[in-house]
Amino acid sequence: VIWLHGLGDTGHTWSAVASWLQMPWCKFIFPTAPAQPVSMKFGYAMPSWFDFNSLDVHDIDEDAESMGVSVEYVHWLIAKEMKHGINPQRILVVGFAQGGSVALMSAVRSRGRLGGILALSSWLPKISLEGGGPTKAALKIPFWFYHGTDDKVVKFELGCESYTRALQLGLRAQFKQYEGLGHEYGSQEMIDVQKFFFRRI
Repeated sequence: VIWLHGLGDTGHTWSAVASWLQMPWCKFIFPTAPAQPVSMKFGYAMPSWFDFNSLDVHDIDEDAESMGVSVEYVHWLIAKEMKHGINPQRILVVGFAQGGSVALMSAVRSRGRLGGILALSSWLPKISLEGGGPTKAALKIPFWFYHGTDDKVVKFELGCESYTRALQLGLRAQFKQYEGLGHEYGSQEMIDVQKFFFRRI
């Protein structure tokens, strides 16, 4: 499981999730994004997977170059595990918020079929529409969007719009909402994550 953190966070922050999920046979990788200026934060440098200007559903604009670098990094992590004999269909990529966007794009551009993608409180980048759309492999990957109805950062509306766009792209996408959940992960959500892992790994 490759787990990508959100904007301004680190992989270490999420590492406790591995213990909570109680899957000792499963390897978890929690990378940390490099510090770089973020336009939405007035150019302030912080751990960020890519640059973007806004989280407004009508105005969001992601930087293709920095996004591409992060996507290639995730592909490198996947290839590294495959060299160790791991079946790619047993590799899952999970991401929270900005990390979820990279997880989604990594699958949209994937050269092989992965076990699944989980995007928590996240959004599908609009640049997913560029470059000819999803790869053939991406069309066989299960995508799950988990989103809280009270998310004030990555708004629920943006999550719903992303899910609709994923379906329009032909992706095997499903959406689950969590009533009253804000921009955080909840206990029921983590139970659902665990169930998904048990089915796919």
